[in-house]
Amino acid sequence: MEDTLGKIKRYVGESHYLDTVLILATLVHLEGHKNYPSLQMATIFTKPNLNHKDIAQALKQIELQVTELKSVFKYITFPERISSDDLKNSISIMKKVIHETDDRNEWLTSLLYEEGTTSYKNPASTPANLNQLVIQLLNPTKGSFYDGTAGFGGTLTELSEYSKANNNNIDIYGQEINDYNWAVSKISLFLKGIQSEHIRKGDSLSDPVHHANGKLKTFDYAFVDGPFGLPIQNYEMVKKNPFNQYHLGIPTRKAGDIALLMHLISSLNSNGKGIITMTDGALFRGGNEEVIRQKMLEADYIEAIISLPTKLYTPTAVPINLVIINKAKSISRKGKILFINAEHLFEELHKGKRILPKNQVENIVNVFKKGRELEGFSKFIEIPSINDALLVAHKYLLSNKFTLPNFGEVEINLSSLEELETAPLSKWATFFSGYNVVSKNKESDSGKFQVIKISDVHDGIIDFDCVAHYDIDSKVQTDKYTLQKNDVILSIRGQAIKVAIMPGKRKNVLLSQNFIGIRCHGELNPHYLKAYLESPLGQCQLISKLSGTTISTLSRRDVELLSIPMKPLKEQESMMQVYIEQKKYIEDKIKRHKQEIQSNKEKLYIEMGIANTFLITKINRES
Repeated sequence: MEDTLGKIKRYVGESHYLDTVLILATLVHLEGHKNYPSLQMATIFTKPNLNHKDIAQALKQIELQVTELKSVFKYITFPERISSDDLKNSISIMKKVIHETDDRNEWLTSLLYEEGTTSYKNPASTPANLNQLVIQLLNPTKGSFYDGTAGFGGTLTELSEYSKANNNNIDIYGQEINDYNWAVSKISLFLKGIQSEHIRKGDSLSDPVHHANGKLKTFDYAFVDGPFGLPIQNYEMVKKNPFNQYHLGIPTRKAGDIALLMHLISSLNSNGKGIITMTDGALFRGGNEEVIRQKMLEADYIEAIISLPTKLYTPTAVPINLVIINKAKSISRKGKILFINAEHLFEELHKGKRILPKNQVENIVNVFKKGRELEGFSKFIEIPSINDALLVAHKYLLSNKFTLPNFGEVEINLSSLEELETAPLSKWATFFSGYNVVSKNKESDSGKFQVIKISDVHDGIIDFDCVAHYDIDSKVQTDKYTLQKNDVILSIRGQAIKVAIMPGKRKNVLLSQNFIGIRCHGELNPHYLKAYLESPLGQCQLISKLSGTTISTLSRRDVELLSIPMKPLKEQESMMQVYIEQKKYIEDKIKRHKQEIQSNKEKLYIEMGIANTFLITKINRES
């Protein structure tokens, strides 16, 4: 099919390809259509010098007679420079596609997805396998369904096919902000025989079009798959809170995703269920967004959160989640959220593209519907135990397999882990943040302060020969960043987690913003804590808490809540004293052996007669 339609692409070019296919498909579909006999498409097709003007005239007639297609073609461009022969050949190709293809929906949906994810105009398609997952999770049986970001209509197509297969009757509603996407969705749904009367054009956030008597229309089911991380358009209108859809709080201008989530919630009736796609960032950012998420938790709107594989969406590798809203949660699910980690349930295709295989879609749906808790995959979390409204699944689901730089492949025994007696680190320590070195802080050999960066820590030791000196304004309260003897420092940015202990006899040493400082209380030995954080278990716990779309980060709150297996202080001190002494003995032995090897090399170079040809001015620390 792609090869056949590819001929049309060669005639009209990449930029006009989708528009031309949709227009010609509409003309061919209406040729001899029993509901529109007066259109007489056959007469147009047989014109001897058929050109773009004839096509434009036909489209005007269609808009006048076909209610579903009123005003759509002004947003679709037909190429003016196509020759009459190429146009007639394109029509012949389209007739073959329309009349000889077993499943019109399948080829059209495939075309719209490929063009919708790579389109020069606007990415506008939810992956087909994700649409299948969403519809099966919602399981719409009757009533109304609303798509708040209709795009090219892929989700509504999947809904229609699901309804037919299950003999359901669903009323379809939708809204799309982009004129072009709206026009494409109207045409594609018409060609597939799917109702599109209630697919309207406009901004769902500032100007929701489905309303009556001053109230937002509500639906039994809804889905929103908006652009990730984009700011709100028409923000001044949003602040006016049309139809009170932001009753949980007015979002900030940059928080388009949290605004869409509130729009989804407001668009559901008292028994409604809905799903929205969201990035990790939208589920853990603080400030205004955290306040709004907390109100959602208090209202008990969220039934489940499913983390998905990256690269399901062709243009982006950003981590994506499904947030499932249910305003009528069953009694057994009230006051809790089911977290599902489906990040690894993908099939890799060509060029790094990924899909959710059918069997994995069924697996996720089965776990959600039955509320199954599977080790490392799914778990119910009581809402009161969710801190800072952090809603990223991997915060609560510890994977049991990791690859660690210093250990290799590591598998955690989760059942043994649960048997450990632990306490949150915050019970045994206080915490402080690092200093943000800015451009006005000049690096200087004579600077009063040294600021430790991530690159200054090697093998658990701070290399003070590398730590830079800075001149820092006297107005800065440096005390709160200043390290004291035995403070533990933990890197909080990037995948490589580093831990070190501040030695004594040094003054005016500050921690940089890429670390968090941990000051142990009397019952926690800092060397014991460092050993735990560097252990496979400690490293796995820390890695599982990393979040971020560009640079992985650890939140201070996650570090404070880190579970530490505690021993009496005397036991901690005893075991660490033995370990440190043995470690020093072995390191000294290794150092002597290295010196012996170096001495033997020097003797060899003398015997070779090359000793006078070079001078080693600095010893490599790795040698």
